[in-house]
Amino acid sequence: MFRNLLWWCKFDKCDAKKSKQLVISQTLNYGSPEHWNWIKLFYGDSEIRKILFKIPATEIRNSSRRKAEKIFSFNDWNYAIRATDEDKKRVVQKYDGKPRFVKPPKNRPKSFLK
Repeated sequence: MFRNLLWWCKFDKCDAKKSKQLVISQTLNYGSPEHWNWIKLFYGDSEIRKILFKIPATEIRNSSRRKAEKIFSFNDWNYAIRATDEDKKRVVQKYDGKPRFVKPPKNRPKSFLK
């Protein structure tokens, strides 16, 4: 069933449990509704949401992202930070796994943001 989605790898050696990120991303991008149903039954919604959080948003096609948001109740994509000149004056701080921009402390050394 998945041979056509994983055509570029040695299918006989591909393990669905070890390669779940690969299987899920390929299924979302190129799979049929039967493929989507299979991953939903095999991995479960919570495991798929964990994997989707790790995958860069650009790795999943826009149309597939919209479907995944509805089917898996997921809308927490991992987007790359694009900094503007104003943002470069700030420091990135991670909070709950998500990057947040915060103002740097007032008494920082001059080389703090180089």
